[in-house]
Amino acid sequence: MPLSRGANERLWDAVIKEALIESMNRELDETEQNIEPHNFSSQFEHNMNKLIKSMGRKEKAQTIGKVIGKFAVTAATVMGIMFCGLLTQQEVYAAVGNVIRNIFSTHDKYTYQGSSENMTFDDTIRLGYVPEGYELRSVYYMGNGNLLTYESKDGHNLYFDYSFAENSSITIDNETHSYKEIFKNNKLYYFYKSELDDLNTLIWFDGKYEYSIDAQISEDEIIKIAENIKSSK
Repeated sequence: MPLSRGANERLWDAVIKEALIESMNRELDETEQNIEPHNFSSQFEHNMNKLIKSMGRKEKAQTIGKVIGKFAVTAATVMGIMFCGLLTQQEVYAAVGNVIRNIFSTHDKYTYQGSSENMTFDDTIRLGYVPEGYELRSVYYMGNGNLLTYESKDGHNLYFDYSFAENSSITIDNETHSYKEIFKNNKLYYFYKSELDDLNTLIWFDGKYEYSIDAQISEDEIIKIAENIKSSK
């Protein structure tokens, strides 16, 4: 069955973005070795535009940073077109612990202020509970994060994503989702219910990792999943 808009966006973020960044890094490395003025190729510009357009659902600042750091002036010009517009739309700023939530007219953005220095990434974290009929189909390892895809017998997907919380950020559309905070067992969860029968989203932080679950399942089920994550380490 065709993937939903939310599913397509997550898969684009996890797979295509990595490929684009690698391609741009190669050209940037060549540029650093050339003392003459350099004009970026049309393919580079095309890839950069793709990368910018793909940043709506989920940003990985640690991944994107290695590209931005190499061409600060170019990045400031290109990225500024997008981010300056977003910042002027800010309506509310809120912070809980180390989690900063910025609310804009079209989306919410979560950023974690903390440190993962000297921490070892645990790539064995899995869901200890999934709704009946769901099975793990793929694990995409991104160096400092994992994206796990579970699929049901009727073709629905459940996405579990976690990465180091430091310098990571998550954005989610707030125009087609209703928002709710859930405090349970000393953890604060941010729940977004889709109003278009699409993926519901749950976001939370634990001081080391940021987590998100996206699935077409109920609030009770998605909380139950979050409460039952486990590691084999």
